[in-house]
Formats: sequence, structure tokens, C-alpha cells
Amino acid sequence: MFWYLYLAHLLGDYPFQPNWMVVNKRHAWALLLHGAIHFLFMFVLVGQARFQLLPQLLTLTTAHVILDALKYTGSEKRGLSVQSAYLIDQGIHIVLVLLTAFWIERSVAGQLVPSSWHWSVIATAYVFITYAWATTERLLTENSAQYNQEVVSQAWPRMIVRAVLLTLALYLVDRQVYLVFLAAVSLPYISGKYRRRALITDIAVTVLTTLFVLLVIR
Repeated sequence: MFWYLYLAHLLGDYPFQPNWMVVNKRHAWALLLHGAIHFLFMFVLVGQARFQLLPQLLTLTTAHVILDALKYTGSEKRGLSVQSAYLIDQGIHIVLVLLTAFWIERSVAGQLVPSSWHWSVIATAYVFITYAWATTERLLTENSAQYNQEVVSQAWPRMIVRAVLLTLALYLVDRQVYLVFLAAVSLPYISGKYRRRALITDIAVTVLTTLFVLLVIR
């Protein structure tokens, strides 16, 4: 169940949280809308047990909204950097998802919990390797202005390449499509002062994500 809830979290926090929503999350309406999006994804992904899981889903949604509200006030009062606040926030979200998944596993009959979960691990990997990592790298490199500028300007091409690399790593390595691999790798990295750093970063993140997925589903 963890992977369904975490996939919903990634979808709600990255591709379905546009910049205007991030900017306005100091206001109650934006926070509630953000929470509603998270709840909707969880409600859809958990399968036929969705109505039995309403208490858990509503609790997790409420905790998410409260945590996001505290992130802004807490980071300002404690003087946390954007990077520290982001990493702490995401770490707590993962813990909340884990606790909710444990609560569900303990309180809901086994037959109501989705049995085919491998696809959710792979979907989670794709969302992480594209949108989530793009946002994470942008925030973590804010102190390196020139590289950060390239991260922002090359966000979409690099997201596409990481998705291609992950696909090759998971499904196509045994078919020895090395020419396709080399073509995909070269496209976003032919310009820019930090092209080697970008390439190494994307390959490293993709390899680590692939190994993690393979360990989980096998």
C-alpha cells in the first residue's frame, strides 16, 4: 500500500503542483486545493478499498496540509534555508506515508489491499526521475547560480532523457540497444558550461533509481 500512497504524494507534490500553487500556499484556499488533489490521487490509486480507507486517507491528507502550513511559518521562524526546509518536509511526508500504510495493513482485510503493486513502484520511479528530481536538483543547486540556471533551462530535455534511460535500464538493456542509448544521452548535453555535471548527475540518479526498483520488485 505504501507505493500507492507515495505515488499519489509524488503526483500531488510535483507535476500537479504548479508554481502558482506553490506561491499561494500561504493562503488557506491554495493549501486546501493542494490537499484535495492529494486526496483525489490516493482515492483513485488505492483500488476497491477506497471507501473503507476514508479515515486513513482523510487523516493523511489533513496531516499533509498541516505540515505544509507549518513548513512556511516554521522555516521563517527557525531561519531554515530553502534546501533544509524542503528536505525536512519531504522526509516527514515519507514517514507519514509509511505510518499510514502500516495503519492500513493492520486495519483492513488483506483482500481489499491491491495485490498487483509492481506497476506502482515503476510509476513512482518515473515520476521521481522526472518531475521530482527536476525540482529537487533546482532547489539544491540554488547556491550555484550558473549551474542552477542551466538546470532550469534544460529541465524538460533532461527529464525526457532520464525517463528514456530508466526505460532502457529496466527493459531494454538485454536487447543491447546501445545506439539508442547513446543518441538519447547526447541530446540535452551538447551545450552548456556544466553539461558533463548534468550528464553525470542524470546517469547517477537513474542508475540508483533503477537499482532500487529492481530490489523492490524482485
